[in-house]
Amino acid sequence: MNVDLAVIKRVRIAERKAFEFRAEFFNLFNQVNLSNPIGNLNAGSSIDSNTGIITKPGDFGLITSTSNNPRLIQLALKFAF
Repeated sequence: MNVDLAVIKRVRIAERKAFEFRAEFFNLFNQVNLSNPIGNLNAGSSIDSNTGIITKPGDFGLITSTSNNPRLIQLALKFAF
């Protein structure tokens, strides 16, 4: 679950002129959503052909990435006339 937040402050200079400052936060609490683990049983594994023992277990079941973006912050300043 991502929480996004935007904060806007508008400052009037004259009747029709103003500055607008914006701060936007995406994934505000930096919640990590992990992607699915590797499901290939043979991914990087090796088996000893003589004994049938797994000598290198490989990457099965490892989670190697996330499925969402990290926290992003965007700032903007706008002059309206």
